[in-house]
Amino acid sequence: MRKFRTLDEFEEEYFLKHPEEIDNYLTEIFQEYAEDNDSGALLASLRVVARVRGISEIAEQIGMTRRGLQKALSSNGNPRLENVNSIMKALGYCLTPTTTNQGSRGDSNMSQKLAPAKVPTPGKILSRELETRGWTQKDLAEIMGRPVQTINEIIRGSKQITPETAIELSQALGTSPEFWTNLEAKYRLHIVGKEKKEQDIARKSRLYTIAPISELIKNKWIQATGSIDDLEQQICNFFGISSLDETLQLAVNFRCSEHREPEETSRITWIKRVENLAKQQTIASFERKQLETAIPEILACTKQVDSIVHIPKLLADLGVHFLIVPHLSKTYLDGAAFYLNSNPIIALTLRYDRIDSFWFTLMHELAHIVLGHQGAYLDNLDALEENDEERAANEKAANWLINFQALNEFIIRSKKVFSRKAIEEFAHNQNRHPGIILGRLHYNKLVPHKNLRPLLVKVSPILGHSTDNFCDSKLDIPQIAEVPTNHDD
Repeated sequence: MRKFRTLDEFEEEYFLKHPEEIDNYLTEIFQEYAEDNDSGALLASLRVVARVRGISEIAEQIGMTRRGLQKALSSNGNPRLENVNSIMKALGYCLTPTTTNQGSRGDSNMSQKLAPAKVPTPGKILSRELETRGWTQKDLAEIMGRPVQTINEIIRGSKQITPETAIELSQALGTSPEFWTNLEAKYRLHIVGKEKKEQDIARKSRLYTIAPISELIKNKWIQATGSIDDLEQQICNFFGISSLDETLQLAVNFRCSEHREPEETSRITWIKRVENLAKQQTIASFERKQLETAIPEILACTKQVDSIVHIPKLLADLGVHFLIVPHLSKTYLDGAAFYLNSNPIIALTLRYDRIDSFWFTLMHELAHIVLGHQGAYLDNLDALEENDEERAANEKAANWLINFQALNEFIIRSKKVFSRKAIEEFAHNQNRHPGIILGRLHYNKLVPHKNLRPLLVKVSPILGHSTDNFCDSKLDIPQIAEVPTNHDD
């Protein structure tokens, strides 16, 4: 009795001769499955492809027996999703969901578009054809009238298959010329795509080395984007350069280094943000003597926490840029003082969002300017550099904020027992907010840091409109009513 061949056998024979058609075939069967949910038909089709690719090899790769894999891919099989995923990976594919109708947001139907994880070279297919026929490379070379070296280079992938060669291969092997030209085109497209991806990864790596990209996006200093070209352009715009090969210009001098530490990179980025915002401000011309004369007027704002709102306008009228820009990871900055052209910039981070920290940092940076210190100062007040200028700025700021003799008398009078009432009374006599007094007592370790902390009110609610982006050219600060000194926020 004659034995008829099954449809699976016809398909298997076809794909053995036309392996380039497998990609489209798999895409089609998954699309059909998405529409009719016929898992039996899907598994049967996967079994055909598995046989073409070598079912024993695939079973070994995914840790199954040959029999177990055939059973899983039978019409009665019911493999788990992870098993299907493992089988697809072994076949050289990954499952990628795509919408069936990109123009309709309400359409939730999904299909699986299969992207080859590895594209074989035309030479590999040619090598299999020769192996099936029992031919050597020399045999094919003699049939085609070509040098053996040419056949060898095609098989190794170092030589492309031209239309002329495709015609000769089709005549020698009984295929169509398009079979070989399509294989060649698909492989070259895959190589180009792979090279572009590698280039994009290298470009992105360089961008993340130049700047802390994640923090720039988190702080909304640049916009998140899926385009490497757009990301690179945003970074160039942020740093004011036309290309990544251009030397970065900063108001603050940094040592030249081919490889910067993350902390240094973050500091440079922070400074550039300060510069960019300062350039948007319109302020008066600067005279150092005029700033020194105005220090008492600035200190008058230390009595009421809400008076801090006047600081930006006071400093702008004195020719001083004032900005609050949050510090970036690993920088540990409290404040900075440097120059943009002939005008000084004072930038605070509010790393410690307390009234005592705000005032001491501000007066420390002002002291650098009033004392005529040149250059740039990026200050972490928990660990200041050991030099005469930092010590002088510290001493000047401390004496401006609290009279040294009056503080000593208060300490002696209190006999190192400081109640909230005593601190508030002394603060009132000194025309200072009590949080400033408490901060000094904490610093001198006369009061435990955990005590009386309600006096250390936050300043960010007062300067909320000026945090990071305080660059209104008019600096129009609203007037506010005076509030009682005893502020327990």
